Amino acid sequence: MEHGAVKTAPVLTQPVLLASNASGISVLRLLLGGISAGSQAGVPLQAAAFQKFPKLNLRWDQNFIYVESNGLPDHNMMIGITAWQQQVPLPQNYTGDNAWRVPLHPVASRTSVSIKGRFLRGAIALAANGIPIFNPQNNRGEVSQEIGELDQWGGHCGRADDYHYHVAPLHLQNVVGKGLPIAYALDGYPIFGLTEPDGAVLGKLDEFNGHDTKGGYHYHASTKYPYVNGGFHGEVVEREQQVDPQPRANPVRQDQPPLRGAKITDFKTSTDGKTRFLTYTASGQPGAVNFADMGGGTWKFQFVSTDGTKKEETYQARSGRGGPPPRDGQGPPPTRRQDGGGQPPRDGGAEMTPRGGPGGGPPSGGRELPQEAASKFGPDAMKKPNASFVLTSPEIASGGALPMDYTGDGSGATLPLSWKGAPAGTKSFALIMDHLAPGNTMKHYWTMWDIPATTTSLTKNVQGVGRVGTSFKGQIGYEPPHSQGPGAKTYVLTVYALSAPLQITQQPREVNRDVLLEAMKDKVLASASLDVVYTRNGSSSDEQRPRPRGGPRNDASPQVEQNNQPPPQDAPPLGGPNGRGRGQGKGGGVGKDDKGLVKPTLTDTVHVDVYADNWFAMFINGELVAVDSIKFTPHNVQSFDILPEYPMTIAIIAKDNADPKTGLEYGDHIGDGGFIVKFSDGTVSTAKWKAMNFFKGPLNHDTKNSQVMHAPIPDGWWKKDFDDGQWPMAAEYTEGRINPKDPFYKIDFSGAKFIWSGDLDLDNTVIFRTTIEKPGWKPRWNTKPDIDISGAPFK
Repeated sequence: MEHGAVKTAPVLTQPVLLASNASGISVLRLLLGGISAGSQAGVPLQAAAFQKFPKLNLRWDQNFIYVESNGLPDHNMMIGITAWQQQVPLPQNYTGDNAWRVPLHPVASRTSVSIKGRFLRGAIALAANGIPIFNPQNNRGEVSQEIGELDQWGGHCGRADDYHYHVAPLHLQNVVGKGLPIAYALDGYPIFGLTEPDGAVLGKLDEFNGHDTKGGYHYHASTKYPYVNGGFHGEVVEREQQVDPQPRANPVRQDQPPLRGAKITDFKTSTDGKTRFLTYTASGQPGAVNFADMGGGTWKFQFVSTDGTKKEETYQARSGRGGPPPRDGQGPPPTRRQDGGGQPPRDGGAEMTPRGGPGGGPPSGGRELPQEAASKFGPDAMKKPNASFVLTSPEIASGGALPMDYTGDGSGATLPLSWKGAPAGTKSFALIMDHLAPGNTMKHYWTMWDIPATTTSLTKNVQGVGRVGTSFKGQIGYEPPHSQGPGAKTYVLTVYALSAPLQITQQPREVNRDVLLEAMKDKVLASASLDVVYTRNGSSSDEQRPRPRGGPRNDASPQVEQNNQPPPQDAPPLGGPNGRGRGQGKGGGVGKDDKGLVKPTLTDTVHVDVYADNWFAMFINGELVAVDSIKFTPHNVQSFDILPEYPMTIAIIAKDNADPKTGLEYGDHIGDGGFIVKFSDGTVSTAKWKAMNFFKGPLNHDTKNSQVMHAPIPDGWWKKDFDDGQWPMAAEYTEGRINPKDPFYKIDFSGAKFIWSGDLDLDNTVIFRTTIEKPGWKPRWNTKPDIDISGAPFK
């Protein structure tokens, strides 16, 4: 059986409902004949914990118990959050066919699955009070509890202003009692607190915080990672990075950006329950968000900025029970609810410069980033379809697959386009390529205007036609799609026939989709669109890679004298292949200037994540690209970008923290090593790499009379032409054997293996080498770096 397979829930015909009467006592609502009111006959055992919370409505059939709630707990919320996405708790409609469901008869899976780096969207469990519990990792891979995202109760709000936990709510144990679970994993197995149901001390737990007892399999909460069930012992369906099916939240407003430096200090609700008051501080100054339920799905917000200014906004709840609104009736596939912060955050999550204060206004002391601000125009803004006005491409039919050459995985060329049938009176054309991303976010990839009325086509990599604005990343020129993860993504190219030239006074670097659409008001005679679909293989990249908190980036020249291992005297200059060029803008084409030179940009780079126990230095094609910034614990993650050049020879020296005279660490301790790396081009560490040890000890594990063996490190081991033909292959080690620390779990290392030489404990200095071949690969750029840092000091 394929893991995750489960039968579809049967249609309910005569459900028994558990509801609350006026006095708050749970009673059976009689829907089946022959059962007297108040009787508990036929009530599943799983109902007992949920019945402790009278506001919940329960029903069940032969396979599932269904839990209905408004998504708000009885306890207070939000206080103590220091990494705030500016979302607030609003009621959710988790009722009817959008209710939570828990299997009544969980089935142990033949292949249990960990949640580390998986199931990063949506819930993995449901607390007894009806509040969902998400993965301890947010959807950027960071552990929410450890970076200040959670309140005193272990929860926060997602992009839809939906409250949920990221750790087991241990405080519920006082409500349900020690004999009942505080939650149920979505595979149906219960989650108990820090002791056994009878109060006994916990026995041995498996890797998922669970074990089999006389009462059957169950999980336990913990006060450190994974905090809740660390995986699924039972069968679940995994779809789009989450357990499926599950309810979806219904947003009433655009999701907000992180607010740097903010701390939530208080959260209160009025006595009538209709108005809520959230206070926070940022840069030492107080601010507030007050919001009231006006009825009929209308919410009125008042934002008090830290500079004392006030702004009011009114939002209307969108139709439907979950997910974003449809595209003017066209209806894209439903977008699953995402975790707090939703899609991977732009430029590093909560540490990015705020693009706006609460409700969209700029915070005191901050600056707006218009390219990343929430778009005020929907996917069909300004469009006026006309049957006579048609947009086509010689490369692709409408709705067809976008060839790789026009994406971030290819050369990143602009798509050739052609149009006909423009209406009489057309004075100029404008072009926008955009995409409706998860969370109802509009992203734009290409903006052009002042295209002459006599123009009827754009060539591949067009230059010298019209004016070019920015992409959603704020860079001038075409931003080739580099979609997050596998799966089909639709991008829409639209040509607008305009009745007059646009009066845009901003510089091209300031012209994004919103600016262009604003300028087109009352000037659009007709529009023609072409839909293209890109299905990307792999899952490690996205449209803008989030920068993990797990380790600093090596953008600066690294300190090379680490762990008593200075680089060779003839070591190459610092930087990646062809230098560490970060791109200098894209001009009117794809990284081209007016001389036809093609410069590398960020889309040409490959992202690298490295975790080493304890230290490493990496060379690529004979050039030093990264050095671990911390010599020993904490076991940090280094994340950086390289400009690739294939064939790509990777040479790495890794060291355990060991005394060169004894082979021991911290006095008398035998340490162990471990190294893992993942490149966004698919390169990962495996046993196919070469690995040679040059420092062993203490020999024979003798810590009393320790002796060591040092072999000379060969000259030029980092070079492309170094002969490693006689070296042994690396040995792979399990995660359990390495026992990595928390930073490891903040990064997606899926597919990569921990490697070392043959003796993980005694081998202390290991050199790894491998060469990655990509036949036919050619660089998109035709420039070389002018910067010369070959004279940089190495000591």
